[in-house]
Amino acid sequence: MAKEAKVVLVTGVGKGIGYALARALLKKGHRVVGVSRNLDAWADKPEGFLGFSLDLLDKDAISSLETHVKSLLLDAVVHNAGMLAKASLQDLREDDLDKMMRLHVTVPALVTKALLPKIRPGGHVVLIGSMSGYSGAKKYPGLSAYGASKAALMSFAESWAVELVERNIQVNGLALGACDTEMLRSAFPDSATGMDADALGAWIASFVLEGNVCFNGRVLPVALTDPM
Repeated sequence: MAKEAKVVLVTGVGKGIGYALARALLKKGHRVVGVSRNLDAWADKPEGFLGFSLDLLDKDAISSLETHVKSLLLDAVVHNAGMLAKASLQDLREDDLDKMMRLHVTVPALVTKALLPKIRPGGHVVLIGSMSGYSGAKKYPGLSAYGASKAALMSFAESWAVELVERNIQVNGLALGACDTEMLRSAFPDSATGMDADALGAWIASFVLEGNVCFNGRVLPVALTDPM
């Protein structure tokens, strides 16, 4: 473990960027509280990893999470869990829109509210967004609802940073560009892949641990190419 190991809660650790981020934090010697519907990728049970199998769309998920972490103090919380239902406006299903808005907006708000007593002073809340929801970035057909939900998530970074000043908790958003994940390949099956997930996960890990030294209430674009 690191000399001063931190405890970081990360949602969506079952695959993709969340998995890579959690692995990078563990490699640095920190502890990870991982939340995902499916934890099969963590069958090796690495030292420092505490996993909880939860579907954050379930109505009882947040109270279950509170129970699981009641004995812990957290140094950072990363809202990474996400879903993408690609559809043009004319084909958009209400159920898909509701799920994306709940998972990307409602759940992070309620989880952060529930975990506030557990976050240490100097703690960092990181919201994982997308360039599809970043103002002025190139937009793609079929991603309007996904982008809107991520844009709403990013707006929390600015307002929560102000509200949590007295608690000395910093909040930032990362608008990620294309990364080689299952989600990207499902949305753009014919496009060239973007950043390597392991490399991006390692970069995000460093930002989670140290980014709040220089940033608070910011939404930062993290992109080499446009999609997502």
